[in-house]
Amino acid sequence: MSALIDLLQIEDDADLLAWRCPETDLAIWPQVRVPFFRMLIADLVFASADVADVPLQGASLRAVSTLARALLHNGWLNLRGPLRSDLLMNTEAIGDQYDNGRWFNRYVDDFGDLPSGQAVVLTDLFEWQWHAPRHNPRLYAHTPLQALQAIRARFAVGHRELQQAAALVNFVSDRARRLFGWDMGDARRQTFVRRVAVRIATCGARHAAYRRLLRKVQPRLLLGSSHCYGFHAPLVAAAREMGVVVAEYQHGAISRGHDAYNFAPALRDHPDLKRALPDYLLTYGEWWGGQINAPVETVAIGYPARARRLAGLVSPQDGHRRVLLLSDGIEFDVYRDLAESIVDRLEPHGLSVVIRPHPMERSAIAAKWGDRIGKVAIDQEVDILQSFVTAHAVISEVSTGLFDAIGLVDHVLMLDTPKARFAYPDHPFATVADANAIVDVLIRGESADTEIPAPDVWAVDWRSRYNMFLREKAGIR
Repeated sequence: MSALIDLLQIEDDADLLAWRCPETDLAIWPQVRVPFFRMLIADLVFASADVADVPLQGASLRAVSTLARALLHNGWLNLRGPLRSDLLMNTEAIGDQYDNGRWFNRYVDDFGDLPSGQAVVLTDLFEWQWHAPRHNPRLYAHTPLQALQAIRARFAVGHRELQQAAALVNFVSDRARRLFGWDMGDARRQTFVRRVAVRIATCGARHAAYRRLLRKVQPRLLLGSSHCYGFHAPLVAAAREMGVVVAEYQHGAISRGHDAYNFAPALRDHPDLKRALPDYLLTYGEWWGGQINAPVETVAIGYPARARRLAGLVSPQDGHRRVLLLSDGIEFDVYRDLAESIVDRLEPHGLSVVIRPHPMERSAIAAKWGDRIGKVAIDQEVDILQSFVTAHAVISEVSTGLFDAIGLVDHVLMLDTPKARFAYPDHPFATVADANAIVDVLIRGESADTEIPAPDVWAVDWRSRYNMFLREKAGIR
């Protein structure tokens, strides 16, 4: 399969929007399309799906404890009276970093410091960890609402919801079979039908819960993560219905191969799709906006966390001697095998090889491997930019880290694989086909400059750009 645009033919039929939530009339397909395409892409593009999966010790006890803390926290906020702000943000705790005695969310906390007072944050927890104290304590935990909906789903999913879900899944999977000969398989079909049925059964209750939250906070702007992915559709739709401007902040790499930001023609301009999408996408720079066809307005803002972190980088004393491989969170073993195949050939040239796990797999990798795999070290640095300070080269397939490395690392190399070509039909990096090509480039020491100026990828002066957006688009001063 050459490109995402080919796969999008599967959804190039407005009849896919016929299945709707009976309470809100929200289309269901935009809420489940990304996991469908991820299954398809995993089969047709990825070499394997052997994701590192080591369960966290004590995770069940931690989940119960953290859920109880989240319930008590939200209850205490409600007793004190509703928090109000011009800005409501939703985010994920995977972006939390511990800094000077407090937890700071690198995705939203810079955006949330307003002259009129801190924003209110609705946050998803990560690995059932409760992070306190926080830079911004004006926080509602999303987990109690999510847990309530999970409980509701056990009782609300009945024959009608399963029948509707099966009809939708049959429609789209039949198109996938006719167009590409791809079959989901019976086991995955049953699981996915259940997932769609849960969306149908809980969409209305989620929408109502978010309307209650929005009435409490009374924001002018909802700024959040992953709004184009569809699973936040009840929140996005509730906000738009109440006259709240909705924006998504870019939280990772975006490309023409990204299924959440690119749609088939029959859906792209359909009002039922737009109802579930944000009004604006705030990008790291101008280049990213050209990678999507989603019916949203892109605004180049920059990335405040990057600007702040660059100012605090510590220069190394031993030079740039590390070759850093960035795992994608899906196929860690691919990077382990690649690292082991080049380490002995680079060591005589004074280069060490290090793997940096994706944040989603960091805990699992630490539990399985510790801090190294034979001669290959596992990067322990929390801040990826600090890791780049000691890097001679950065190598990956589809990591945002390749773009982070622009202007900081001598060699930024993209692996030339079907997955990389699918994810990034357009990109600015030098490519390497295999371990031999990597060793050849690094030992020759040739330049591997990117083709795009850094300011086009990382816009400068984010604060002025962001404040202008708040004033002109959301009426926040």
